[in-house]
Amino acid sequence: MCILLMMLVCALGHIQQAIRTGAVLSRGVNLGGWLVLERWMTKNAAIWKKVPESIKDNGEYAAMSAVGRDDADPLIKEHRDTWITEEDIQEIASWGMNTVRVPVGWWIYENPTDTAWKHFTPGGIAYLDRLINDWAVKYNIAVLIDIHAAKGSQNGREHSAAPVFGETHFTDNLDNMQTTAETAMFLARRYANSPAFLGLELLNEPETGSDRTKLKLYYQNLHAELREICGNCVLVISPYLTEQDSNHPEWGTFLNVNSSVNNWIDWHKYLKWGFEGQTLDQITSSGVDRIENDLKAWRGNNRVFMGEWSLGHPDSARAQFQDDKKVALLAQRLVAALRYAKAGWTFWSWKADYGTRLGNGWSMQALLRSGLLKI
Repeated sequence: MCILLMMLVCALGHIQQAIRTGAVLSRGVNLGGWLVLERWMTKNAAIWKKVPESIKDNGEYAAMSAVGRDDADPLIKEHRDTWITEEDIQEIASWGMNTVRVPVGWWIYENPTDTAWKHFTPGGIAYLDRLINDWAVKYNIAVLIDIHAAKGSQNGREHSAAPVFGETHFTDNLDNMQTTAETAMFLARRYANSPAFLGLELLNEPETGSDRTKLKLYYQNLHAELREICGNCVLVISPYLTEQDSNHPEWGTFLNVNSSVNNWIDWHKYLKWGFEGQTLDQITSSGVDRIENDLKAWRGNNRVFMGEWSLGHPDSARAQFQDDKKVALLAQRLVAALRYAKAGWTFWSWKADYGTRLGNGWSMQALLRSGLLKI
């Protein structure tokens, strides 16, 4: 059935082809917390019951260290089986979206000879296979794979499964960079001919603890290798998290490639950090204006892809977030501003098991179902 479906889609054309050429912009959502664990948005996942409270927010590496493979593997499998299902992809498509961005860790490329790889629960690739070769084909959804967690961690954060929480070691040795690049090349080879495969993001949210020169070499070398594997797939680079703005055009030129619709630059713009003390009204006005003006001012070769955004907000805006009219206005203004992201966007995230109303602005599913977010 899957093979017949892929043949039919190839004959009729999949949406990813139009996105690659720039004829259609990405409009979609992240499948966060699925193949790379983040406790803050998956609080009801069974594995967290076994992780000590003091390290629950330190990421998947810390969780695996505390629980151990024997106990963790079945719990992580249960989470992967239920967090994102075919019904989710069907619903995403039903809202008119055309793209999912899927965070993965370097360990999705299974290498039993790598001692560090043995630390993680295997089997993630089977879920990615099902998403790309079955569900996304069936529902005409383009899939962008995002290397969310590099070996050694590119930012020391929970979402990169940092071996030492708060420390960045991705560029400290060649093995970390080579292993991460091998994962990206493995994924490109595996899905290059899959109708729903849009492309790859080479790294997510590196921070300044990663050496600038080495990071750029990683991007340059991997970009060249990936272009040999999938000549016209979308390839996305992420600047330092603190340099994702129009004041840093170098990130749009350093690859020395011709301006191309399928070389994108990823920005993540949130209205939570840096807006502490502001009300939702203030954020809806000045915060959204800042994002829109930054997008308008971009002059780099690469088209901007807003790979992450949300209605997440600081505590100072929480009271007004209870007002549906104010939430709807914020959503409306943000969506309007994001039309200046010339490659499109993906919301963070589809689900957020946050334990509060509308996932505190992080659950696109809840926001769409409420009618407060319209795309």
